[in-house]
Amino acid sequence: MRRLVDSFSLIFSLVLVILSLSLVAGGDGASGADPASGTNTVSGANTASGADAAEANTASGVNTVVMLGDSLTKGGQWSGLDDESVVLNYGVSGDGFNDIVLRMDEVIEAEPDMVFLQVGVNDLARLKTPQDIVEGHLAIWKILSLRLDCKIVVCSLTPVSRSMSGRRGYFDNRRIREVNALLAEEAAEAGLDFVDLYAVFADQDQALPNHLTFDGIHLTPEAYDLWRAALAPYFQRHIY
Repeated sequence: MRRLVDSFSLIFSLVLVILSLSLVAGGDGASGADPASGTNTVSGANTASGADAAEANTASGVNTVVMLGDSLTKGGQWSGLDDESVVLNYGVSGDGFNDIVLRMDEVIEAEPDMVFLQVGVNDLARLKTPQDIVEGHLAIWKILSLRLDCKIVVCSLTPVSRSMSGRRGYFDNRRIREVNALLAEEAAEAGLDFVDLYAVFADQDQALPNHLTFDGIHLTPEAYDLWRAALAPYFQRHIY
C-alpha cells in the first residue's frame, strides 16, 4: 500500500494533475449525486462571512470548524454542533475532489481549527476509480497541512440505498466500501482521524435504509442526527 507522499514537488505535481481534470471542473452534478441541484455555490447562510468570522473567533478565543464536502455536507444543519465552536458549512452540491481543490483558498481564508472532509460519491458517478478518489483526498490533506495549523478529520463515503446501488452501478456499495477501506488505511498512515459513517448508516444488507434517505443517496434529518452524534467525540479530542 502506497504511503502518504512526503515530497512537496511530487504532491505539487499531483495537484496540477487534479486541477487539469476537466471532467469534474464544472461541478454541475449532471452525472453525479446531485442531479436536482442547479447551483454550485457555498451555502451562504453559514459561510458568507467566513473570513470575518475567523477574525472575530480568533479575537474571542472561539474555535472555527469547517464542514467541507458535497451536497451531503451542504444538506446538514451544523450550527450548534459544538457549543464552543462556530461551525461553517462549506458543502457544495455536485462537488468532487477536484472542485474542492479549486476552492481551497476560501477554506484557508476561514482559518479553521478543525476541518471535517467528506467527498467522493460524485467522483464515483464520474467514473473515477477508488484509487483516484484517494489521490484526490491526499492532495486536499496536503494543502490543508501546508497552509493551515488545523486538525483534519476524514469522513468515509456513506452507503446508498439497495435500489440505488442496483440501478446505477457506479454507486455500487461494494465500490463505496472499497473507497472507504483505502481512505481508512491512508488516514491511519497520515495520522488523521477517520469517521466511518458507512458503519453508522448501513443496515444489515450493507445499504442505506429507506428511512435515512429520501432519494437513495441524500439524507433525512434522522440521518443527520446520527452524523452529528458521530462527530461529537472529535470535538472532545481536538478542541478541548
